[in-house]
Amino acid sequence: MAHLLTNKNVLITGGGVGIGREVSLELARAGARVAITYLTHRPDEELEQEIKEASGQELTAVHLDVTSEADVRKALSDIANSLGSIDVRVNNAGGLIQRASIEEMDFSLWNKVMAVNLDSTFLVTHYVLPYMKTRWGRIINIASLAGHNGGHPGAVAYGTSKAAIFGFTRGLSKEVAPRGITVNAVAPGFIEATLP
Repeated sequence: MAHLLTNKNVLITGGGVGIGREVSLELARAGARVAITYLTHRPDEELEQEIKEASGQELTAVHLDVTSEADVRKALSDIANSLGSIDVRVNNAGGLIQRASIEEMDFSLWNKVMAVNLDSTFLVTHYVLPYMKTRWGRIINIASLAGHNGGHPGAVAYGTSKAAIFGFTRGLSKEVAPRGITVNAVAPGFIEATLP
């Protein structure tokens, strides 16, 4: 896989921690120029150095609330202007938020879970597509095993949001296939070391 992505620009939301951090490193090792967004976990110096050593390129890191349409629009424009284009897009930002049964969960928590996991995937995809015109584009959505099995107790909203990612992926793949863009979803299991 070494140098498979030379001269390709990749964008990973939530790229400073957990799964996103490892994805960022692996794509840099494959030769890509890496840009990440973060909300609470700014990339540390170690990550910045490893990415520079792996790809020969500086890491681009942008603070972003992926649930804000205005912020997403601006950030995507800024990143695309900096990189020139976006070839690979990894929709990784998301989270459980908090465990609550449906009886305990209020509507605002339900909406927050949907916003951070599902709405963000739509927003970033919507605003990245104009910058993916090379006929070699890749969109990778990070779903979850919870999207298949419903998750553990108290994770109904999370499991629902991640199940929706599979439908989004299938539908989007049909829309963008004529442009030479592929769309896939990955469904990791529980990652114990991921920070809240």
